[in-house]
Amino acid sequence: MTARARGMLSGLVGVIMVAALAGCGGDAGAEDGPTKMTVGLIPVADYAPVTYALEKGYFKAEGLDIEIQSLQGGAAAVPGLLSGDLQVSVTNWVSFVQAVTKNTPIRAFAPGAVATPGYSGIYVAKGSDITDPAGLQGKVVAVTELKTITELTTREALKEAGVDPGGVQFTTVPLNSIVPAVNEGQVAGGWLVEPFISQGKAAGQRQLLDVYAGRFRDVSIGGYITSAKFAAENQDALKGFAAALGKAVNEMNDNKSLVEDTLIGMKAMKPEQKGSLLMPTFGNGLSPKDVKVWADVMIDHEFIDAEVNLGEAIIDVG
Repeated sequence: MTARARGMLSGLVGVIMVAALAGCGGDAGAEDGPTKMTVGLIPVADYAPVTYALEKGYFKAEGLDIEIQSLQGGAAAVPGLLSGDLQVSVTNWVSFVQAVTKNTPIRAFAPGAVATPGYSGIYVAKGSDITDPAGLQGKVVAVTELKTITELTTREALKEAGVDPGGVQFTTVPLNSIVPAVNEGQVAGGWLVEPFISQGKAAGQRQLLDVYAGRFRDVSIGGYITSAKFAAENQDALKGFAAALGKAVNEMNDNKSLVEDTLIGMKAMKPEQKGSLLMPTFGNGLSPKDVKVWADVMIDHEFIDAEVNLGEAIIDVG
């Protein structure tokens, strides 16, 4: 073989080796720097650990470049995941179960906040003549989205209070507009969660129904989901996300002031409200049993027709 031929062969082998190495890469971004992920986030206390972990650099330490996209409610998560605009999103388990019943290719991999008494409820205006849940019969109640967690929890709380939820009319109002809607008499009552509960109380509003005192008590409210495609192709990225999130969760569960400071930074609460809000407890490890509780109540209130097989829809990322 001539020297020229040997040189050509050596160059060809080099090209093949480079191509082979490129083809053996792992998760997206593993060879070219941090994995970029856009995360859909609802600006409530339930999901403060994401913002906290981002500020503390926990995602960066796991090789992730996280960008936050604000969402109005959990139902908006699925279209974003399927289109690829979002790689991870928060959602409530009602919206998640509804999507699974339609065979939507999504996967849940981490929990959010845990339902505790007083954490969410129906509030009425200062001076309202409605003094008990029965007073909502024939009235309009504001929820963030129809046929999702805010309506379901209200219906179940009404049922537990001996009130027929069929006699209450539900209407949608953005979460950050429910307090003024109640104050101005546009609705008889509204579904609130922190930090909006504190805003309502500051305006003289009072709780009429505690939606997490009964069947949902100590159950995961929602969590973090991704598309089946992203889960299959980016297992290391999801494992890193869960690890960073778990670190933030542990710190925030041990020190609730971290939740308040994060919400203040998010402009979701005012500095003067610190110490007055009921802060959530965050789950650390997703249990299919928690999601099944929601599915069972959804059947009771005809949000879905039959039991749903959660099977592959809930994954363990380690």
